[in-house]
Amino acid sequence: MISLNLLMVIAGIHVMAVAAPGPDFLLVAHNAIFGSRQQGLMVSIGIALANAVHIQLVLILGSFLSTAAPSLLDVIRVAGALYLGYLGTSILMSLRKDLEKQRIKESCSRQKFGGIFSGFMTSILNPKALLYFLGIFSQFITPEQSATTCVILVTTVVGITFCWFSLVSIAVSYPKIQTFLEKYQRHMSCATAGTFLFFSSTMLFSAIG
Repeated sequence: MISLNLLMVIAGIHVMAVAAPGPDFLLVAHNAIFGSRQQGLMVSIGIALANAVHIQLVLILGSFLSTAAPSLLDVIRVAGALYLGYLGTSILMSLRKDLEKQRIKESCSRQKFGGIFSGFMTSILNPKALLYFLGIFSQFITPEQSATTCVILVTTVVGITFCWFSLVSIAVSYPKIQTFLEKYQRHMSCATAGTFLFFSSTMLFSAIG
């Protein structure tokens, strides 16, 4: 059974990850602003489902490697820690750019469930998302991992993803909240980058130690 402390660490990292501006965030905001709140919620469901698929793939792969090729799993853990550090560095570098110039290619779907499809496809086809989950969850995979642990991890991460992006889809329609997000976006990005870099170094020392 996964410990409460470990679950809190994973949840904390993921909260920071979903809060950082990226393709998923822009897609939800775009659909909520130019479509409707319901459309934004549909996109949130799609992204959460894609997260569930990513986590299942990582846990299945990691469980197999932990038994068949533990040394390869160690390499993946190091690579995952390095990639998490790369994400943190990339966020810091992106602060130099004008985030308002970013555009999203996806358009708002008029189909009832089109938002779910667009959210799912945007997230599932993002290779960085799979690498992110591989970097995080490979640190905690063991041969003794149970089905209950997998269910808890998936439920926690999917729940965080859906709740966050649902809040985004609701919040972006309020001018005051838009102003607040724009005002503190740099602070949020710095906090996310710092968190990623901290856990990257911690995971790296743990993997090679």
